[in-house]
Amino acid sequence: MMSPGDQQIDAVYIDDVTEAFVVALDRLCEGIVDGEETYSVTSRKPIQLKELAEIYEKVTGKQLTIEWGQRPYRKREVMSPWSRGNRLPGWSPKISIEDGISRIT
Repeated sequence: MMSPGDQQIDAVYIDDVTEAFVVALDRLCEGIVDGEETYSVTSRKPIQLKELAEIYEKVTGKQLTIEWGQRPYRKREVMSPWSRGNRLPGWSPKISIEDGISRIT
């Protein structure tokens, strides 16, 4: 029994996250960084929780037993991910949600 599943998530595969750290380190080592920099590591393609479940079922061929809408959203439920950060120059995710799921299942 789940909430309606309209919460959005922004999933980035761990290999892409570690690559972002390498790109940030390269910027530092090459002297490109002037002072302090702050960036977000994001797919820029948030999806709804119920859509993630559908993608998982499609990729794995497994049926999830989810009863959407059987629970209310919690107080202060986070419905969308923080999205105001600047993208790290020279980095973008390479692994799709589908490929990421297939790699971990």
